[in-house]
Amino acid sequence: MFASLFVFVPLALSLSQVTTAAPLAGNETLSILSKRDTQICGFSGRLVDFNSCLPAGINFKLNADSKGVTKVALTKNAQNEFEVPAPAKSSECDHIIELALLNTMFVKNGFCAIATALTSSAGDASAQAEQKATRDANSIAAGQTVNLVFVTTSVNQQKKNFVTGALAGSAPQNALNEAIVDYLTKTKTQSQRVAAAIDAACAASITRLKNGILRGVTAPAGRARTADERIAQAVATHEHAIAGATGLTIANQWKKVLDTPA
Repeated sequence: MFASLFVFVPLALSLSQVTTAAPLAGNETLSILSKRDTQICGFSGRLVDFNSCLPAGINFKLNADSKGVTKVALTKNAQNEFEVPAPAKSSECDHIIELALLNTMFVKNGFCAIATALTSSAGDASAQAEQKATRDANSIAAGQTVNLVFVTTSVNQQKKNFVTGALAGSAPQNALNEAIVDYLTKTKTQSQRVAAAIDAACAASITRLKNGILRGVTAPAGRARTADERIAQAVATHEHAIAGATGLTIANQWKKVLDTPA
């Protein structure tokens, strides 16, 4: 049961057939990679190194006035392979939509509650099997990545605080806020596609649940008496949370971040 829902959670998520305004192309890979201590709904993530951002071939460099960033192409070596930006540690590999923040968004819209209900009913063996699948997932699949790019280290280090504050209602004041907003604006198209692809994957997972273990199961108004009823209640709560034009979908929550001024 658990694996049927969270097939999209493994750290490299390939979604080539997503119906959105600007869907991922067939040769693109949605890679949402975490730092070592990051968790999504209780699942540990995998470390991202500099090589993870090489396929995109992009570096966003902080401008001299610290008020914006400039998109530059990575240099290539004699073997025509992209190289990590120089000097060392001047830029970091950034997941535009970070997993720690994605976890926050999933908690808000009730998707993590579905994971909890599934974990408690699926047993240790199922949970361990899913965790192994997550650990073994490729960090970068073939194709053009859309969620991993290089950005100047100082911008990346302050970006998480900005996005965390934006999700909560207001971003903390920081000298690099203008540069962060410029970076998020220049990566807006791809981050919105990532968010839409995640929502589509979640919806597909819910559909599989309804057509599988929840077929014929109705979420009770009162206390759930069975494991399936608990899962059905969690699904109903999630669907209520994401309903409507302002529902707590990942796309809508990320739009709130993108609309936050410096």
